[in-house]
Amino acid sequence: MYNMDMIGHWENDTDALLFHGDNDQFTQAWIDIGGPLVNLTGHLAGQAPASDHHSFNQAGYDGVFLREYIFSYAWHASFDVSDNIGFDYCTRMTKATLATVYAIAVDDDFDGDGILNSDDNCFLAANSDQQDNDLDLVGDVCDNCPDVYNPQQSDSGGDGVGNACEYICGDANSDQAANVIDAVYIINYVFVGGDPPDPLESADVNCDSAVNVSDVVWIVNYIFIGGNAPCDIDGDLEPDC
Repeated sequence: MYNMDMIGHWENDTDALLFHGDNDQFTQAWIDIGGPLVNLTGHLAGQAPASDHHSFNQAGYDGVFLREYIFSYAWHASFDVSDNIGFDYCTRMTKATLATVYAIAVDDDFDGDGILNSDDNCFLAANSDQQDNDLDLVGDVCDNCPDVYNPQQSDSGGDGVGNACEYICGDANSDQAANVIDAVYIINYVFVGGDPPDPLESADVNCDSAVNVSDVVWIVNYIFIGGNAPCDIDGDLEPDC
């Protein structure tokens, strides 16, 4: 199920955000098939519990939510009028989605490896052996971090290498820095059941292979009183895990 909303901000031109559930294959299909046809680069954005597609994912369907890359401040405001809509961008987003749906619909085995799209753990690249070393349901041939469990395939840098393979220790929210925002993120995860760090390993700042109150204490000490940096157990300015 592809759901598009907020796709017409006039400042957008070349990029799009795609939110998804545990299975990102249909998201990746849009990035590989539809987007390039209309010069749009799609970016995996992980889960979005507040978006329209989330209920479909909860019910077991593969829902994808497509949204403009630069979010418009005009939506639902007094100047939310047609003059502030990028109709060319909106049209290209729609064309990309229709092209992706058509391509998948007319070919039950898109990559020709003898496994139906619905059963294929990587239907955009032939892999008849369905090898999946990290057991994240994403085949190794299309997994952006094949040796680390990362079903979300998050790639904040957009470089094709998943966050799970190039994270910064302490950077729980994947913004490429470890700071007070990450401390709050880890606190929310540990104490009130907030969203998990992405990847989870990024919040294991004391290198004990778990994310708990000890990590909260460590990162708070680092930020507020100059304690050792995340993952720097011996204080030599080099990460130890």
